[in-house]
Amino acid sequence: MQKQLRPYVYLEDLHVSITHLLSYDALADCGTVEIVIKNYGQSPAKDVSMVAQVILGGYWSDRPGVDLQSAARINFADIPSGAVRRQGGYSALDIKRAHQQLTDATASIFVEGQIRYTDAFGNTYWTNFQRALTGEDYHTGPSAITPHWNQAK
Repeated sequence: MQKQLRPYVYLEDLHVSITHLLSYDALADCGTVEIVIKNYGQSPAKDVSMVAQVILGGYWSDRPGVDLQSAARINFADIPSGAVRRQGGYSALDIKRAHQQLTDATASIFVEGQIRYTDAFGNTYWTNFQRALTGEDYHTGPSAITPHWNQAK
């Protein structure tokens, strides 16, 4: 019964916002990532928190590991069944410098982190995620799930 009624919180979507900083160049100078999480379960997720980092790198296997200890943990209000929460402001580093590599898919923006939450019975759960944004649509297209670090309890 508890398993049927528990919350299931996962990464729903990623959005990259491109911003010009003191520049009117055709290419943007920097970008930020908004992370959208959703409760797919049948009961509210309580004590929801998330830690995430954005890394600009080559292939998923080349990037450094996730450092959950040094990144700031964000706390959310409870997430009802079927509801989403958004958190923006994660830096995507110097997009202008990496635009060509991102467009050619020789570099990626990796967004990785962990969501923690509890159910109505006080049980704690977590979801680890890693997604990559790359290719011509890196700033508008869907993110790809990498074969690394995507797991849940």
